[in-house]
Amino acid sequence: RVDLGEFGRIDTTAVLDTIGVHPDYQNRGVGHALISQLLMNLGTLRVENLRTEVDWSDRELIAYLDSCGFRPSQQLCFDRSLS
Repeated sequence: RVDLGEFGRIDTTAVLDTIGVHPDYQNRGVGHALISQLLMNLGTLRVENLRTEVDWSDRELIAYLDSCGFRPSQQLCFDRSLS
């Protein structure tokens, strides 16, 4: 999805909620091809940033995102349990 701003920011940011590659096709460049195509599509829409969230302990996913050019954000996300 593309957000036109939130939490005081005014910019076009796409949010990557889910990406997945079937285990039989992992380590064959499929994930990188998906991200590459997504970046081309977002560039056509003049989106400035792509954001996602990841579990801090998911080292494999962090390494994959790093290899795709993602870097840690300057923002912190806070959660609060309601129970």
